[in-house]
Amino acid sequence: MPVNKFEKIRQYIHFNDNQTFIPRDHLGHDRLHKIRPLVDHLNKKCSSVALAQHHSIDEQMCSTKVRHYMKQYMPIKPHKWGFKFFVLAGVPGFAYKFEIYTGQEKFENLKDDEPNLGVTSNIVLRLARIIPRVKNYRLYHDNYYTGLPLMVYLAK
Repeated sequence: MPVNKFEKIRQYIHFNDNQTFIPRDHLGHDRLHKIRPLVDHLNKKCSSVALAQHHSIDEQMCSTKVRHYMKQYMPIKPHKWGFKFFVLAGVPGFAYKFEIYTGQEKFENLKDDEPNLGVTSNIVLRLARIIPRVKNYRLYHDNYYTGLPLMVYLAK
């Protein structure tokens, strides 16, 4: 695709209303404001697929060469530079739900019955919401997320 055509498309494509943007220094600011409806729609469609029995929560990299403040460096990943995603995936490799890491702590997205267990444990809680309780599903996550309060809460 020619660069001029791509730039013309990029000029007119919008996923969210810029009038609802909350400035950076205010409560409720979202770094993904411009693409939040797209992320929410993709999560809704992915979570509508029937769940497998075994699930895993881990981070994944979406490699890129762009300059952006949200870009991460992870030396142990095959693609070392990119945007970091936290993904709930099944054994077949299908992603049922994902979050893009923005560097913002999201305590306001906790439900009333969920405790605040720390940033990484809260990610596990948010991604695992779509897994039905007491239905013999298995959830795996690596040592980065583990903590005794998270294990106690998930065991209930």
